[in-house]
Amino acid sequence: MRSTVFAILTVTLFTLPALADDTQTSPAAAPSAQNNRNHVICRTGQKPVGSMLPGPRICHTKREWDDLTEQSRRNLEMNQNKGYMNGVPN
Repeated sequence: MRSTVFAILTVTLFTLPALADDTQTSPAAAPSAQNNRNHVICRTGQKPVGSMLPGPRICHTKREWDDLTEQSRRNLEMNQNKGYMNGVPN
């Protein structure tokens, strides 16, 4: 019984990477998708507090992700500088 389970796991571990290599896109196609600003990118969102389940999938175009990143950077910079404008560091 143990040897059968071990054999199945061994075969699975060695065949999965080989199958994964076949499903990847060609290197020539990958840079064009990365440069396309209308390419949809999905990311896992923040998981709920106290939950073991992953967060919801959030999908935006590359342009929208770049805008969200820039907006977050600006908000952080504004909040960091706000205390210095009042004369009191944060």
